[in-house]
Parts: sequence; structure tokens; C-alpha cells
Amino acid sequence: GDVHGCGEELEELLDFVLEADPSCRIRLVGDLLTKGPEPDRVLRILDEMRLVGVDIASVCGNHDLRLLLSLLRCREGDLAPRSPRHDRETIDRLRRADSVELAIDWLSETVNRPHCNAGRATVIHAGIDPIRGLAGTTMHDLIHRKARSGEPHWWDHYDGRDGLIVVGHKPLRSPLRKVRDAKVVVVNVDTGCV
Repeated sequence: GDVHGCGEELEELLDFVLEADPSCRIRLVGDLLTKGPEPDRVLRILDEMRLVGVDIASVCGNHDLRLLLSLLRCREGDLAPRSPRHDRETIDRLRRADSVELAIDWLSETVNRPHCNAGRATVIHAGIDPIRGLAGTTMHDLIHRKARSGEPHWWDHYDGRDGLIVVGHKPLRSPLRKVRDAKVVVVNVDTGCV
């Protein structure tokens, strides 16, 4: 799910998953660093995993995109109050840990990946247009799509034609599985870690 700067929880999850299968690929649904207490630890964990050969990648989340822009403005000396509070707090934590450049590196890679494959699944951050399908969905929707209060979520109308879609972005009390014709077609893994 959305990591949101929760280093301890990410480390615990990855230890559990990799103990069961050290050769598995790790795919994260975005929103890596903002909101949580340990964005520097998240970066250290991701780097350590890569160094030992774990195939690990994240798709672009809305917070990733916004934080990267704030970090680039910060690098140029412009961190105006217009940056969201979560971004300012995350940047302060990254500065104290001397991890700003590492964050820029990871986020630069992440924002260029709006979706990726994970076995038979496609991993995205937010959602797709259920009528146009994955190929017809804008990058904006892949990163930002969320139902307004009282409206149905995109997955309520998704027929499964693009296969299994794994998402985050919309925190739920427990992971969601949508089934069509006896096949799981959507899994939302954002349980609101923060």
C-alpha cells in the first residue's frame, strides 16, 4: 500500500515477504515519503533492497509528484509557504537526515513510472477510466483518480478487461478485492498506514 514515510512498517513487511520468497519482485503503489515519521528510513530500505539484488520499484503517486516538485524548488532555494505542510515537514526530515538528493533520485525514477506489471497484475496508484480501460486512461487519472464522497469508485464499474489492477490511493479499513466472473479484477492495498 501507500508507504507514506512509515519506515518501520515497510521494513517489517519486506522482511516478512522476502523471508517467504527472497526472489520475489516488490512493487509499491506510490506515495512513498510524505506524512509519515521516517522518509529517510524508507529511502535507506529501498536502497538496501536494491543493493542486495531485490527487484523493487514504485509507481508514481500524487504525493510523489508533488513532493518531487517541492524538493526541486527547495534545491533552487525556493520553499515558499505555498508548499503543502506535509511536503515541508517531509523535506525538513530529509534535510536532517541528509537524504534530499536520494529522495530526488528515487522520486525522479518513480514519477516516470505511472504503471508497471507485477506478474499478471498491473500496478497503478489511483485508478483507471473503467470505460476507456487502462490504455485510454490519462496519466492524471492513473495518479489522482478518486471518487468524491457519495459517488461510486471506479472499481465498481470496472469489468476486468485489462486484467488484475492493484492500486492504493484510497485508504480503506482492510484490503479490497473486487471479483468479476469468479476472477479478482481489482485489489486496493491502501489500508492507511499513517
